[in-house]
Amino acid sequence: MNDKIPDLYSLIEQMPPESAAWGLLDAFDAVSNGLENPEALAAMDHVRDPRLESWKHLVRAIQAMYRDDPAGCRDTLDALADDAPPGVLKPLFRSWMAARGGGGGTSRELASAPVPVRNLYRKLLITPHPVTVLAEQAEEAFRHNMTDYFERLVCEVFRKLREQHRCDGPLLAVRYAQYCLSLLNDQGYSGTDFFPLLLRALGEADGLCVFGFALIGRDNEAAVRALRGALDAGDGEFLDSAMAAVIADAVSALGGRTDSPGGYRAAVMPRQRETVYSGQLELF
Repeated sequence: MNDKIPDLYSLIEQMPPESAAWGLLDAFDAVSNGLENPEALAAMDHVRDPRLESWKHLVRAIQAMYRDDPAGCRDTLDALADDAPPGVLKPLFRSWMAARGGGGGTSRELASAPVPVRNLYRKLLITPHPVTVLAEQAEEAFRHNMTDYFERLVCEVFRKLREQHRCDGPLLAVRYAQYCLSLLNDQGYSGTDFFPLLLRALGEADGLCVFGFALIGRDNEAAVRALRGALDAGDGEFLDSAMAAVIADAVSALGGRTDSPGGYRAAVMPRQRETVYSGQLELF
């Protein structure tokens, strides 16, 4: 049996760009992050390279594990040869099935597995926080251009963060929103596309705070308008009474006023859609 965990990426990188093998890599990326990507799985089924057949079995085994399907996982492992490159991982899946009462494995088999496999199993046993899992799945969905799924997961992350009994739940939601803007920026997307989702998920006050923070140092005038709008909105959770004083100080430091009649909502919002959406917020 192999003494280390094989690397599918290094194998696929040797393939020409037009090779169907890249579909297998997309499928592996999806299932290993707990995602259902039918297009990637369909592309994987068209891979006919004998060197990659065992990897297709691995993808299906991972998919069965995430679906909590011990029987499907066991059937897939039966088709995966022990001496195939991914065969070194079979004790991991069998131990997972045994832990769930599915049979087919013993802890003794895992104990005799290579150290990297045992370490990987222990890592998988450390259950991450459900919100962390959702956030990781959202990022993977984004990288796979599954935009609708990304938006649904992001909204769910926002909801769960804001429901946290800890006092910093709304703060974590704002920080996660800032991270999402950074992710969009890194991939060349406009933050304006994210604006309606932010307002819907966080409310107007907290959503405008996120954009105001992101605009500081890039377009202070737009940042002031966004932060004034946040102060005027009155529906904030992150932007509570204590934080409102901090934001008001920030507006003043940026050269803006917080006491103009009607504020952001009456004076700026009508022309923001034309000016800020198409120009200033394209900074992301």
